Amino acid sequence: MNVPIDIPHHEAGSGLRDLVQARAQRVLGRLARRVSRIAVAVREHAHPQGSLVNVCTLRVRLAGSSDVVVETLRPGQEAAVTAALRRARREILRRRRALPRVPGLVAGPSPA
Repeated sequence: MNVPIDIPHHEAGSGLRDLVQARAQRVLGRLARRVSRIAVAVREHAHPQGSLVNVCTLRVRLAGSSDVVVETLRPGQEAAVTAALRRARREILRRRRALPRVPGLVAGPSPA
């Protein structure tokens, strides 16, 4: 998967880009070919119960469709990123199922 990943400058050295690249490839799978860009930001947030949680905001730009934007709260950075990617995947699949079916149109690559 060779999708550009946008990360805020202050998080660029944290290994977040490699984490997102690896998780996106695994979680999105074949859906990755519909993705033209991923923007991700992770920040710590004080939870009302007194603990710190990571908030991951993920924007997935889809080719030919509107962006998918999700936000998740999890105790760890990896868990927050993975949960956000899984939520984005569910939304992409939901949108794909909502498209009207065109009779005679076959999904997949066109014959060469």
